Amino acid sequence: TLNSHPVCENRFWSDTGVIFVDRNHRNAIVEAIGISGDGMGILANWWLNDERIAFYRSTGTNIPIWEYPGEFIWNYGGHWVGISQEATALSAGSDQKAYKWSRLSSTPDWTYSYPQLANSCVLVAKDGSKVAAATSSGILYMFDALTGEVLWTATFNEGNRLQGLDLNPDGSIVVVTVYDSCFVFENGMRRAGISIGSYYTGTQYPAKICADGHLLVTGDYHGYVKLYRFGGGRYNLVWQRFIGTPWVTDVAISDDGSTILAGTGYANGKVCLFDSSSSHPRWQYQGYGGYGALIASVALSADGGRAAVACWGDTALTGTTYVLTVHDRNSAQPIFGITRDEEPGSLF
Repeated sequence: TLNSHPVCENRFWSDTGVIFVDRNHRNAIVEAIGISGDGMGILANWWLNDERIAFYRSTGTNIPIWEYPGEFIWNYGGHWVGISQEATALSAGSDQKAYKWSRLSSTPDWTYSYPQLANSCVLVAKDGSKVAAATSSGILYMFDALTGEVLWTATFNEGNRLQGLDLNPDGSIVVVTVYDSCFVFENGMRRAGISIGSYYTGTQYPAKICADGHLLVTGDYHGYVKLYRFGGGRYNLVWQRFIGTPWVTDVAISDDGSTILAGTGYANGKVCLFDSSSSHPRWQYQGYGGYGALIASVALSADGGRAAVACWGDTALTGTTYVLTVHDRNSAQPIFGITRDEEPGSLF
């Protein structure tokens, strides 16, 4: 048996492994990525050169099932593409249109042309029923995912400083984040608004909500993670925690609201995991290197049991610091990771 050999004793064994790597980048960079809730589909936005949207079967090969050429909008957090539970609905936005595909074809099921040129973040509800698009012209659209019909529209302030979207699983609640605030809408009606940081020191990452929308989390460039609870027609501050090194970047909250994850940067970036009941981190991890090690993106599973962290990586040309870690909710020690010598460069 494996354990009969002394070298194998006390080793942490895992079935985690690399299924495929697509290195046919064609001088492009994957700036945004999404995985379907069932784990079977991956949507990637290749940006910079040979720009395209690519759809992969996650248990397949490094050759995409299909690709669609075009320049699609991205942002720092890597969340600006949408994919539903079973990849029945996929989305991305450009400065002209919202696009919706299914996993079956590179031909869009429908597109929607905006009345005026505007950058847009386009996301899909997890259940695949709706597609939301927030534009830099300050208009929020909600579409029927099947038909492309506009179900409702709403306006929000400072659209030119748009930083992203988050939706609950059925798309009934949407939060739109601009640089210094976020706005929550429920079935097209304005629910509440929250300030984030300050006008000149806000955030470049979207606020996140739990599945029923009663909890909302923000991070800001003053270095604070803040948790809010909805009540009395507004979101009230539950707690705040300073974790900045020097600032907070991406944040995540599990669907059930139990768990919060937050990353920091730009120097010696770290990640902190919280129970939503406490402002004291359950754990924190700081194995991404020193200068330049900004946490670019964080994500949680629906129940908060798994946490994933992607990093720009240290500026050092050598070393074994991480650019990706995956954690169990109960331990800071990564259960899986990719080091910068295994994958040189940044992950978004």
